[in-house]
Amino acid sequence: MKDWCKIIPLEEVDVLVERISNEQDKEAIRCSMRVNGMHLVAVMGFEEDGEKADAAYEKYDKAGAEEFLDNILKMMENNG
Repeated sequence: MKDWCKIIPLEEVDVLVERISNEQDKEAIRCSMRVNGMHLVAVMGFEEDGEKADAAYEKYDKAGAEEFLDNILKMMENNG
């Protein structure tokens, strides 16, 4: 697969979005970023449904990346 990752630049950070397919995660999208010295990762799994995973990967855009960042920052505030 040639188009297996993309980087979405945000004002504060860049978000790496990967389309993965392996034994451990099955069909999934993995999003990662570095915030406050931490490497944060979220995996969205689609079991064995590669078509749904492909569609979700194609749709994942700046708005999704900003939502991911906002949720992480809120979680850090509530646990900090």
